[in-house]
Amino acid sequence: MKKAFVIVSLALVLFVYLFLSFHKNSDKLEDSSWQLSDWTLNCSIVAPITLNFEGNEISGNGGVNSYSGEYEINGEEFIISNLVSTEMASLEPDINNAESGYFSALSEVRYYELSDSDLSLLNNNKEVVLIYEKK
Repeated sequence: MKKAFVIVSLALVLFVYLFLSFHKNSDKLEDSSWQLSDWTLNCSIVAPITLNFEGNEISGNGGVNSYSGEYEINGEEFIISNLVSTEMASLEPDINNAESGYFSALSEVRYYELSDSDLSLLNNNKEVVLIYEKK
């Protein structure tokens, strides 16, 4: 009986530690603002692209259009949903193409990695697709 109590206690401590670790990272995102610094797309970043977190919502600028949506962190998963944007166009085709690529990459995000100054968003294969610097 004592051995079972020790095992259950250790499991509980591990669960609390893991919960607090994941919760700690999600707290770092709350009320934070980021600017895209690099990506894996086959085009250059030709206009400032931003990502802001407030509550369970994201917003930002894709280079031309403002966008918003919701996000959820579940363990190490990072899920973006209900992504919408304004529908303006730039006279610069490169900016339109870059923004289209950004929105496509953003919709494929499934994981994240967070440091004090950088946020990396990863796809389903855990490959980094978008890298931001804290503003």
